[in-house]
Amino acid sequence: MRPMRSDADLPSTLTRSGGRSGYSSGAPVRFSVLVQKDATIRERTVSLLQEQLRRLGIAIDVVGMDLGSITKRWMMGDYDSIFHGFQVSATDPAMTLDFWLSSGSIHFWNPGQASPATPWEASIDDLMRKQATSTDMAERQRLFIEVQRVFAEHVPALYFVAPKVTIALAPRVMNAAPAPQVPQLLWSADTLAVSAPNR
Repeated sequence: MRPMRSDADLPSTLTRSGGRSGYSSGAPVRFSVLVQKDATIRERTVSLLQEQLRRLGIAIDVVGMDLGSITKRWMMGDYDSIFHGFQVSATDPAMTLDFWLSSGSIHFWNPGQASPATPWEASIDDLMRKQATSTDMAERQRLFIEVQRVFAEHVPALYFVAPKVTIALAPRVMNAAPAPQVPQLLWSADTLAVSAPNR
């Protein structure tokens, strides 16, 4: 996939305009971000994001809440933005249809739709249904690449971070092929082996 577009001239444009971002009305850009309180890594990440956007003249009000309150606000559509993370253990996209399909309960940008609200969501629904039922691996990969292209084109979510994963192995473990996704090692358990102990 191609990287998402970015505006390399934005910092200099903001500097020329006095360092302020604003809506077309001239009002400064300000929005709230709900984040799970006591989730230290998420709180620290939002603080970093807040500081980086402040330099561009964009103000973020960080609102720490318990997870139940965030979920309630999300279900009601009562939020500007939410900083949250999903940990998916399935390496097969067909195992996460509840996320991808517009009718899914964790289709977080517009959950539980009776029918797709937008043509692009309908396109993802169609592609994911085909992907989940195809027996041809190359075709399944091609379809999911197309899903990701549509997703990236419409940006219902922004990705800010990728986890840093540290894995320790005994020297006797052979054929390990760690992956960034859970389970980092056991996704290829059939290739793992253990050498005989040294005598």
